[in-house]
Amino acid sequence: MIRKLLLLGMSSLLFISVNLAANTTLLSISDASIVRGPIAPYPELDEEYLDRYGEQPARIHLGDGQVGDTIGTIFQAVAPCSLYLVEQQWFSPGSVEYFIAIYSDEANERFQFGRAPDRGSTNFSPIGEILFSADTVTVEGTGEWETIFTSEDMNGGIRIGDPDLVTNPAFFVGYVKQSDDGEPRAMAADMGDLDYTYTWFGGPTAQNQTGHPWGAYTRYLGRETTVEQYVRVQIDYPWGLPPDVLEISQVRNTFDPNPSAIVTAVIVDDSEWGENHEARVMVRSGLNGAVSAFVMDGPDTNNVLSAEITAHSTWGETVYYWVEATDDAGMLRTTEENPMSFNIIHFENPAAKLLVVDDGMGELIEPFIAQIEEAGISYEYWNMQDNFGLDRMTVQGGTWSSIFVFADGGSTVPTREWENSIYAPFVEGGGDFFLMDQDYFAANGEGDSLVFTEGDFAFDILG
Repeated sequence: MIRKLLLLGMSSLLFISVNLAANTTLLSISDASIVRGPIAPYPELDEEYLDRYGEQPARIHLGDGQVGDTIGTIFQAVAPCSLYLVEQQWFSPGSVEYFIAIYSDEANERFQFGRAPDRGSTNFSPIGEILFSADTVTVEGTGEWETIFTSEDMNGGIRIGDPDLVTNPAFFVGYVKQSDDGEPRAMAADMGDLDYTYTWFGGPTAQNQTGHPWGAYTRYLGRETTVEQYVRVQIDYPWGLPPDVLEISQVRNTFDPNPSAIVTAVIVDDSEWGENHEARVMVRSGLNGAVSAFVMDGPDTNNVLSAEITAHSTWGETVYYWVEATDDAGMLRTTEENPMSFNIIHFENPAAKLLVVDDGMGELIEPFIAQIEEAGISYEYWNMQDNFGLDRMTVQGGTWSSIFVFADGGSTVPTREWENSIYAPFVEGGGDFFLMDQDYFAANGEGDSLVFTEGDFAFDILG
């Protein structure tokens, strides 16, 4: 059985010294209620640390903070779980009071997936029911992983979620600063730039700066370096896991505002897929559009399921899609937090008479583009890599009378049967078609002996 926890939070940090906070009065550590078991035996626990941070020490530390400030990171398990261990890296020593809490309903309604808003921009605390708290902990500040809680500290572990109701709420792992010193490590600087964070910050520092006690550690998300603290947890799934959704296919960008496409996904479950399993592709046009569901067929022998989706959108809009899979126990896995997407493209030169298709040429296409521009020819440029391919509706969407395909082992021009080719309606309608591809035959799997006859694209169109 696969066992894993998603640690929510990836960002890129430059060399920066910043600070964390929250008000002690915003939470009641002394009122902690511990929810436990049934807990899987500790010796059977997976040894893998379930995080996205790796084993290397972090390189940046967070320097602000005062007594009473709180910082914590939101985690989301994929199913009801048992938590056994919390570790964090600290740059310098200090005194903090750690705790674990459910992500609050009030914050969850407003800030989906536990993503915090700008620092000091809300009065809604992320801290819900306190599951566990400890007395003041003195952190050593070694720059390496320090153990904060173990299973022994938590009397065998903490249950997160309800296995009977198949609920798995997000949870908050954080601390209240009991001294002005103590600087936690932040994530390594090679995690990629993001405009969201799962690290929350609250208390007197934020209140004094903005008039509101809660938000992200980052002041202005999307306009400065996103901050995540370097913390990780270890968990187990005693009650099983939902299906694992893998390898969702990428839909091409298109000119068609009402596109249809086949979406596939590899979905694996710890029990055989049957009539009580279900998978759906969820589709939404824009950030606030209505969500449509398309039931997936399958799986085949390779655990691949598929569905034909449609969208109703407008030019310039992004269409988002994700997969939800439910097993025979009612456990749900969704990829909604990190959806796939494709764009409805409006042509830059809709009246152009030439469509230029760049299929992997890179810089080699530049001399040809230069000659087209020098000749004063109006053209529309379509990069196959940037747009995840090319579909028939896009080929037919313009007013061009000619199509030039420049490729290096291209993927769109066949050698043999071409009835279903994306170019078929265009060339059958009398359009001029030009191909330059030094690996045309190899890309189509042709051998050394090349014989083409009527009915082959290489014979009928290219001659």
